[in-house]
Amino acid sequence: MRDRQKKRVQTVALGGLTVALGVTVLYFASILPTGKLALCAVAGVLPFFTAIKAGLPASFLTYAATAVLGFLLLPDLSVTFLYSLFLGLYTPVKAVFEKWLHNPIACWAAKLAFFCAMLSILLFGVKAVLPLPERLLENTAVLYGACAALFIVYDLALSGLIHFTVTKYRALFK
Repeated sequence: MRDRQKKRVQTVALGGLTVALGVTVLYFASILPTGKLALCAVAGVLPFFTAIKAGLPASFLTYAATAVLGFLLLPDLSVTFLYSLFLGLYTPVKAVFEKWLHNPIACWAAKLAFFCAMLSILLFGVKAVLPLPERLLENTAVLYGACAALFIVYDLALSGLIHFTVTKYRALFK
C-alpha cells in the first residue's frame, strides 16, 4: 500500500514538473522573436518523459494541462495552437500508434493521416482566430507535401531521441 501511494505521489510530481517546464518553454517560444517552432518541438517532447515513467494516460494529462495553461497564460496564441494541435499531442499519439499498430506501413499511414488532419485543422480552423498569409494557402498540395516531409524528419528525429534516451538513461526510467 505504501509503495502504491509513493508511486502516485511521484507520478503527480513528475506530471506537475513536466507541465511547469512545458509552459515555461512555450512562454519563451511566445516572447522570443525566433525559434518558435524549435521551442514548441522541445515542449512537445516533454510528455514523452511522463509516458515512459508514468504511462500513456499521464502523458495525455500532461499534454492537456500544458495546453490549457498555455491558452490561459501565454501572450502568443499561435504557439499554443501549434503545441496543442500537433507538437504536444503528437508524442503520446505516436506512442499509441507504435504500441498498437505492429505493421510499419499501417503505423506510418496512421501517423501521416493524423498529421494531415491536424495540419488541416491548424491551417483552416485556426484561420478564423489567427491571421494567416493568403500566399500560404494558395498551393495546398505543395504545402502539405513540404510539411509531410518535415513531419517525417521530425518523427524520425523523435524516435532517435526516444531510443537514445531510453538506452542511455535506462536506470532513470525504472
